[in-house]
Amino acid sequence: MSLEERIAQLNEASAQQTAASVSLASEVTGKMGKINDAVETLASQTQQKMGQMDDYIVDKTKGLAQLNETVPKLVDDATRAGRDLYRFANEAIDLMGDAPTLAKKVSDDKAHVTHLKTSNDQIKAQVKVLSEQAKQSAVEAKNSQHLVESKITQVVATQNTLDQALKESDEYQNLIRIKAKATDVQALLSATAAVDAKNSQTVATEQSSHATTAATDSEQTLNQAIEKLKNTQQYANTAKEYLAQTTQQANEAAASGIQVSEDKTAIATSISEAITQIDDTLALADNAAKAAVAVTTNYQSAFEPAPGKVPMADGNGQISEGWLNNETAYAQFVVAFANNAIDKLKKGLAITSLNKQLESLSNRLESRYQDLKTALNNQGELGVPEDEFDGIHEPNKAHKLPVFNMIERDWLSSASYQEGMAELIRMNGGSGIVGTRQYQADKGFEVGHRVTDVSYATLNIHNHPNYQSQPGMAEISACINGYYFRTRHNDYKTKYATQGEFLKREYLHAPAIPENVLALPTGVNNDGTLNLTDTQAGYFKNIKTQNPENCIWHLSYLECWIETVQNDNLQDPADSFRHSNDGNSLKTLFDKGRYLNASGHKNRLENIPYQPMRVNYVDEFGVPQFGILKYRINSYPVASLEQDNGTNSPKFVIGNSASHYHALSVSLTTAQITGLKNGTLTEVILTTSTNFNHSHDIKITWDGSRFNGLDLHSSHQHPVVVIQSKNGKLPFDEDKAVKGIIDKTNRFKLVRDLRTRSKHRSWKNIARSRMARFECVDLASLCEKLPGMQGEGAFLPEEYNQYGLNDVLQNNNGEPLNAAYYNRSYRFNRNDASGRVSANRGYNDPNLFVAKTDHKQVVGGFSWMIPLELILRTPIEHWNPHNLPTSDYQTLKSEDAQGKGKSAETAYSGIYKQHYWFGTPKALFSDNSSPTDAADTTNSAWVKNANNEAKLVIGNGLRVHDLDGMRQRFPIYPVYFDHSPEATQRHWLKESIKTLFKKAASGELTLTDIDDML
Repeated sequence: MSLEERIAQLNEASAQQTAASVSLASEVTGKMGKINDAVETLASQTQQKMGQMDDYIVDKTKGLAQLNETVPKLVDDATRAGRDLYRFANEAIDLMGDAPTLAKKVSDDKAHVTHLKTSNDQIKAQVKVLSEQAKQSAVEAKNSQHLVESKITQVVATQNTLDQALKESDEYQNLIRIKAKATDVQALLSATAAVDAKNSQTVATEQSSHATTAATDSEQTLNQAIEKLKNTQQYANTAKEYLAQTTQQANEAAASGIQVSEDKTAIATSISEAITQIDDTLALADNAAKAAVAVTTNYQSAFEPAPGKVPMADGNGQISEGWLNNETAYAQFVVAFANNAIDKLKKGLAITSLNKQLESLSNRLESRYQDLKTALNNQGELGVPEDEFDGIHEPNKAHKLPVFNMIERDWLSSASYQEGMAELIRMNGGSGIVGTRQYQADKGFEVGHRVTDVSYATLNIHNHPNYQSQPGMAEISACINGYYFRTRHNDYKTKYATQGEFLKREYLHAPAIPENVLALPTGVNNDGTLNLTDTQAGYFKNIKTQNPENCIWHLSYLECWIETVQNDNLQDPADSFRHSNDGNSLKTLFDKGRYLNASGHKNRLENIPYQPMRVNYVDEFGVPQFGILKYRINSYPVASLEQDNGTNSPKFVIGNSASHYHALSVSLTTAQITGLKNGTLTEVILTTSTNFNHSHDIKITWDGSRFNGLDLHSSHQHPVVVIQSKNGKLPFDEDKAVKGIIDKTNRFKLVRDLRTRSKHRSWKNIARSRMARFECVDLASLCEKLPGMQGEGAFLPEEYNQYGLNDVLQNNNGEPLNAAYYNRSYRFNRNDASGRVSANRGYNDPNLFVAKTDHKQVVGGFSWMIPLELILRTPIEHWNPHNLPTSDYQTLKSEDAQGKGKSAETAYSGIYKQHYWFGTPKALFSDNSSPTDAADTTNSAWVKNANNEAKLVIGNGLRVHDLDGMRQRFPIYPVYFDHSPEATQRHWLKESIKTLFKKAASGELTLTDIDDML
């Protein structure tokens, strides 16, 4: 066949094909347009639904993008929960020791946790596989798209090759003309087909029998397309079945409680919508395939299409020779959509399952915890009684669990070691003051200049005369019964212990102004001058020399005890107007003190004490008793200033009550004292002075060791303090004290401290300075007058209950020992192992004074004390001859801030016990007090009286030296180091050298004397 014939044949076939396919192309184009519209609508709906599903999943799982972070976190949470369970199990094992049953259950729990962790890892792996599958599906879809594009490229290449061959032919222009004619024929046939499709079909049948064959081929091709669409439908059905299975699993999970109902409903709705959209997509694809079959069959196309493809018209209505593999695209779309929905649903279900497993694990842990609690409280499944875990055993027996026995031994070891250190400290000194703050190092590294108990003053005492009953005293450190501690800045209030509740105390003020003195004129003239003849002013001017019986010695002592530790709250029992602990918890004070010790700093307000806490002992039930050393400074009247004239009658001091005083000038007669002591009299009634239009009856009794007083007034009672007759008179003579002469006119000796002496010209100068310390020869008996924590007037016997004996201890006079008061020595009823009946408190502590108490807060039931100072107090502390009104503290503080009180024009409006305690006219005394110190507070001020007249007055409070020049405060404390073995040898060396020097000075010293003494 020639080329021209072949071209003619091709043109004819092309015309036939064109005529037969125009309608098909048009209808297919319309159908495909509808399909494309449906696909776009479906894509939009799918995108919207997927967006909703994404929002839902984000809302429920906080973002699928964080899945790879969430799952490890959930796994880590489960792991941590497992570790907690493992820790609980180990704690239970520690508590139960060798309890194998619990150990096995704990081991099972540990295995279960490991299993859960493995399950979580598997779920994580499954999620990862699903993610990889989704990625693989996307890759396959992309590969299919690339395959379609490759086939299209091949068709285009073939067409280009044909076009090129035609162009290279000599008859190319003829072909162009023929093609133009074919186009005209195509247009004509299209118009004819549009008028009557059925007639066109008949004409087409008649024109070529080959069209039937071609149509059959096309039908086969379309059948292949339908088969592939069926495969697509099968894929979709598989997806639907998987989604149905997922729905069933979700329903089953919800039914079993793993998934909440709202999650089930939402997921089921999403699955239903996904299936509906897939069905709609398949229907559109199926309709398109059927339409293509119908068109191709009805029009009996003579053109032979490629297998599995549908012809598409281009934008100009021409049949394109490129083809679109529709069924593959639809299949990929449906599969990708289904896989995406399935992937999201699986991930949501996996996360929900993980959450539920964690919730289940948490519930199991809680259940296990409750099981352990039940096991501790009952004879439960673990078979362990509660009493084996409470840390308490039967009296004087062992714990059933070995671990508690080891803990108890550790407590005993700690208590024993701490007590051993106290034993060592006891043997190296005696209960007393260890030191004070140095404030400045005199000469640094040079020996002999270190501060011990004297810095700017002994115990750094100072003046607060504008405060009522408040001696100034800075920080001190002490050792008592082997226990070291340090106080804050003290500035203590003079108070004494009373009976009743724990730590109860009453104020101890100066003695009241006697009734006969109050009856005298004040002697204070309006012009500021004084009349000293038969006046109150004259009485106070010479009170210490003319009326020493009205001058009362108050002994201040540092009382210490070990108090049970109930919690971290650490109350400050030491009262002060000016200072308090810088913190109220043990940890706070310890941490602040630790910082100060490490840094070398000081607390600016000096409010950090050091109070050691320790295990004191382990009781008979195996329970440790923790305690902390507490302290406070008490005061108590012990003697008068008068000389000892041989009479021994007790003195009764009536305290303040309802803001007034009474005096008891009368005393017991010798017959009354004898009658009370021998029992012929049970009580004696004495009547006080009449003040404020009333008086009080005071009942006096004898308890076997001391006199006690009780106020019987019906409306209000004054505290009654008794100065016992023994050593009840304590005179002072400065010259004799300096020389060390003790007699009936002087009971004091100046302590000759050599470091202090290096700072003064003479011992007399020291006696008149704030650096003096004195020895009171009657101090031991004075200390025995001091009440312990049981309170003033209490009586507590003390029994000795060892070796089957029930001895009641006695005092040195053979009377029953009142252990409620401090005492240093006692007597047995029988000889001890050394053949003696008397003993001192402590193994080897010459200064140990002990008192008994029944307050349960005190560990061991005993307290100890160190005497600090004797304070000579007179009624002048109450004198207010100008009748200055009492104001309130805040008003006076505001006036002080305005600079008032410094002149007559700016006088205060009144007085107050705190910071504004003024009253005595300044004209009464020239200022003979010792030089002031930086720690002192205001000494004088201007105050208005009731007539609004300004008066210059001085403070009625306490000073180291009174304004008459006589010392008011006498430090008499022991020093811890003075009772060390070295100090003892040093003392006698000093005495020996002193004796040798005296003999040398008199010319009596011999070599034999030196050998004998040294």
